[in-house]
Amino acid sequence: MKKVIFLNTLLLLILFLPACKTYMPIDKIKPIVQKKRQSLAFEERQLERLRVGDSLQIERLEGDPLYLIFHSISNDSIKGVVWKNDGRKLQVPIDSGIPINQVEAIKVRKFDATSTLLFIGVGLPVFTIAIGIGYLAICECLNFGW
Repeated sequence: MKKVIFLNTLLLLILFLPACKTYMPIDKIKPIVQKKRQSLAFEERQLERLRVGDSLQIERLEGDPLYLIFHSISNDSIKGVVWKNDGRKLQVPIDSGIPINQVEAIKVRKFDATSTLLFIGVGLPVFTIAIGIGYLAICECLNFGW
């Protein structure tokens, strides 16, 4: 029984921990920009908030978002290691970039307490009920020999 509880707890952590990080608009990462200065659309002043190693979701004026790990800004381009492009995950990430004039918006992957609490608050009871129903179904099958 202890193994079942341990495995359920481990599965629960594996399922819920990815919810701790989400792509957030760059003006909403800490330190948060004052509301009257915040913008969902891209502004060049936002580039100074980027840090080497940030995981970015860059909305382009045309096409699907570009996902990259940021490393620099040079020649009016945002440079980094692109790992997802045109909706497809690349088998081999490439060192590339995107011209600043093609950027519509930038989001940064950061810890998000609100979505984490919401996901766990809703997911935990649902997960517990599903495990209970599965356990009861297995017990019923074993008792009746189905």
